[in-house]
Amino acid sequence: VVRQAINYLIDYEGLVDGLRAMHAHLNEDGRLIFNAPNFNGNAEYGDRFLEYEQGDYNVKVQEMNVVDGRVITHTQHCVLMKKDGSDIKKVYDLNRFGLFTAEEFTRALQEAGFRDVKLLGKGLTDYVPESKTLYCVATK
Repeated sequence: VVRQAINYLIDYEGLVDGLRAMHAHLNEDGRLIFNAPNFNGNAEYGDRFLEYEQGDYNVKVQEMNVVDGRVITHTQHCVLMKKDGSDIKKVYDLNRFGLFTAEEFTRALQEAGFRDVKLLGKGLTDYVPESKTLYCVATK
């Protein structure tokens, strides 16, 4: 199971190579399950601001995305402030992800040796091209 990380394989060749490596580690009839953004040229990856409480901390998170062609750069700035004011922690995260279409995922999985590829949409319902996220179950 790969959750929101398959897109670290930035370009198509890297995607195929990474999928081949995963395929090699599966038993016969083993399954690779992952989710990923579904690049369709229309999806927007807007900025988000979240606030919530976690234990003794108030947490503020700002997420920002920049899309350049088929690569998205995602930044996340998180500030954790202890409710009694005794501690402040700051965390910054920067990631780059490749964006792939459902057709590219399917083709890459087949090139990597997977024999059955099933795509699903949000809520694990039937996949539709407009889905912002896709889920995949690929069988060796």
